[in-house]
Amino acid sequence: KIAKGCEQLGLAERGQGLSLDHYCDFSAQMLADVFEGIEAEEKTRRVLREVGYFTGKWIYLMDAADDLKEDFLKGRFNAIITAYPKEETETLEMYAARVEPVVKRYLEDTLAMLWRAFELLPIRSARGIVENIVYLGMPERQRTVLKKWSGGLLEERKPVSD
Repeated sequence: KIAKGCEQLGLAERGQGLSLDHYCDFSAQMLADVFEGIEAEEKTRRVLREVGYFTGKWIYLMDAADDLKEDFLKGRFNAIITAYPKEETETLEMYAARVEPVVKRYLEDTLAMLWRAFELLPIRSARGIVENIVYLGMPERQRTVLKKWSGGLLEERKPVSD
């Protein structure tokens, strides 16, 4: 299923413009399949599938958001740019300002769905660690990437120093 999903995603990325949801769905379905395979009990498998789905969707969109500047400037495929085409005279800064609210809402809604599904998981072991990733780490990464869009997208990434 994963190999077929990767192949379908590759074909979609080389084809005509699709919706952002459509591009994200390939990654979401692949991760849903992986998560679902972790558990034998049916109810937990269904919940894991949802957690995997929304995690995969969020990861794909975050990758597109993080790569937006470079893809925009180099004319490479990016699901955001393909789903929301840039206007002919639009600069990177103008484009980012236009699509940021849509992307931010999409990411927030996806995280909210992930959180709802995650709450249904019967995790006992290491729940605190997983909660830190889901409730703190993922939103922090999202804020960091979107902060680049609000005034900092044109700045170069600065290396983290010790």
